[in-house]
Amino acid sequence: MTGIGNSFIKEGDVIDSSYKTSSYFGFLIRQSSAGFFQRHFFDDISVKEYVRDETPPEIVSATAVSSNTVDLLFNEPLDEISSQDPALYFVNNGIGMPVSAILDDANPALVHLSFDKTFTNSIEYTLMINAVKDVSSNAISNATTTFSFYTSQQYDVLIDELFPDPNPQVGLPLYKFLELKNVSSFPINLKGWKLIDGTSTAILPSFNLLPDSFVIVCATNSAPFYNSYGATIGVANFPSMNIGGATIILRSAENKTIHAVRYDSATYKNDLKKDGGWTLEMIDPKNPCGGSGNWKASADPKGGTPGKRNSVDGENRDETLPKLLRAFAIDPNKIALVFDEPVDSLRAAIINNYSIDKGYVVKSVFVDFPFFNLVQITLNNPIISGEIYTVTVKNIPDCAGNNIGKKNTARFGLTSDADSLDLVINEILFHPLPMGADYVELYNRSKKIIDLKKVFLANRNSNNIVSSILQVSPESILLFPGDYILLSADVDAVKGQYITTNPDAFIKMYGFPSYPNAGGNVIVINRQGMIVDEINY
Repeated sequence: MTGIGNSFIKEGDVIDSSYKTSSYFGFLIRQSSAGFFQRHFFDDISVKEYVRDETPPEIVSATAVSSNTVDLLFNEPLDEISSQDPALYFVNNGIGMPVSAILDDANPALVHLSFDKTFTNSIEYTLMINAVKDVSSNAISNATTTFSFYTSQQYDVLIDELFPDPNPQVGLPLYKFLELKNVSSFPINLKGWKLIDGTSTAILPSFNLLPDSFVIVCATNSAPFYNSYGATIGVANFPSMNIGGATIILRSAENKTIHAVRYDSATYKNDLKKDGGWTLEMIDPKNPCGGSGNWKASADPKGGTPGKRNSVDGENRDETLPKLLRAFAIDPNKIALVFDEPVDSLRAAIINNYSIDKGYVVKSVFVDFPFFNLVQITLNNPIISGEIYTVTVKNIPDCAGNNIGKKNTARFGLTSDADSLDLVINEILFHPLPMGADYVELYNRSKKIIDLKKVFLANRNSNNIVSSILQVSPESILLFPGDYILLSADVDAVKGQYITTNPDAFIKMYGFPSYPNAGGNVIVINRQGMIVDEINY
């Protein structure tokens, strides 16, 4: 080799058969002039007895990466001609020979096999290999290995640990990660899977995640810091995992939603640990759609458990029946149903599980993802303004198998904006008990169906100007004629201090106007900014 710096050119190969044995080894340099003195360098010299490779290649693994492709890995580099001959491979159960065999460009021990027939889900196949050679022309003879193709189902792979806030450091590296766990009975290849949050999509590389095993996923430049903790995948566009909270979605290569997690600082259930340095861990992987109630801060002294069983792992079974919380009209032909937890998406998509009064028929059903707690129903005819309708659901379980019970009906109808005194302030708590919370109760004295998404609470500032205008609900919640609703930033505190006969008539507001103990103004405003009702207390 000759060259300058890191740029080298191969000058050629030479075999000298003059000497078969020797007691010494060295280099003799003959140079034409003194100008070449001390300009010859030799590196990576190996002097040893030559041992001929007479061992045929061995199979390391066979992995079905799609419904008609298999990656076959050997323990050594292969001969380019024999390894790419499809006739040297055969799969049983009617699959036959591959249509192509391609040696990987980067790994000469890896062969990509493609077949014109598709594998049956969950069936084990036998792959037979014969006469494939290594680079020393040693041929494998009638070797066999097995593989199975499995189409991943919802909740087969779980996001079971999150590290959105590494700082201040407790024990883990100062880099964000999340952990995936295979809870199915089949190996699952993650090639082409996606991790999605609100701002980015990360594409996972080929990685065979075995049953009951974990893999750490992080940004590419963070991977070296987690390799010692277990199997680690570094990816580009790793989810930002905002400290304050985010939704992270895991989708398969077929774009099927496998799992989704929504978290915020309250998910830690620990005021100290939510400030950073501690991971969020799933409690019970058998309850994958248990929401924030199935997560809490790690109890491990290092701050988390990447690559191994969670420190908070335990039983947290869902034995609560799902409830239909509410319904609202998206338009005259379409209504939305909101459940209190994710439901079985297949059962929830069955038309016959829904009925509408007043002669309406369900034409189609769409179950919204990624959390599967919202269902959209299309009706055969448009609903009429001013009418109140009832939807009833049946035979819909949650993902733990609990079937919906008595809370299976909800009213809906077309809404109208609140006008002056359509909504009235019926009760105010501005000086709560210790550990309590302010609240405002509203009463619908009109004949309208009013969407609280279009209603706002406010107060007046020191200049008597309307201020602190806050939306009652970011989602559509209907208040029907003659109904009451209680608004508070902490509904649990209110429920804990007073007798509650209608717990469903409570709305948690994310932010609440200030209503001082000494006095102030409570104001209700519609979406046009008109004051619907106001009380000076």
